[in-house]
Amino acid sequence: RLPLSLLMTIVVTFIFVVLMWPFFPPASMTAWVFAILAGVAARYVQWVAFRHAAPAPDALSRWRKLYLIGTAVAGAAWSVGPTLMMPEAARIESALFVGTLLSVCAVAVSTQSAQQAAMQTFLIFALVPPALAFWRTGGDVERTLALLLIAGLASLIVVGRRSHQATRALIETESRMHTIIE
Repeated sequence: RLPLSLLMTIVVTFIFVVLMWPFFPPASMTAWVFAILAGVAARYVQWVAFRHAAPAPDALSRWRKLYLIGTAVAGAAWSVGPTLMMPEAARIESALFVGTLLSVCAVAVSTQSAQQAAMQTFLIFALVPPALAFWRTGGDVERTLALLLIAGLASLIVVGRRSHQATRALIETESRMHTIIE
């Protein structure tokens, strides 16, 4: 499902950039988009290499680690904009960041449900740096937004765990069905 996830990332990035472009300096927005798209490109190259290698089951551990690293990079890429542009953001723009990040993370819970560690890594790398940046600003609204991001992180991890369990159960059921049919 990674290619679909990467395509969704490109579409969502474009939508959010169009909506948020008027509120922030073009150089900052360009840096954010570049970080996200560089992460997409790196993950796509990794997916192509995995497909080409067609690793045996005993070699999957290395690929899982690489996937986890790619997921961390993707989450961090989403956090770049809000973290770097925090000083320039007014309260309404800060709220836009929170909405953007929570929306992206909600999609990540779904697309990453088969790989719980990767899903949680994405969530942490996407939400914790901006939460810290909000907290450091010292304003009441900003600290509330920081707490909102942390509460969102906790909620998404709980929902993600349940989604992971349901996905794994479905995969195991399908595997047993294939075994019985064959």
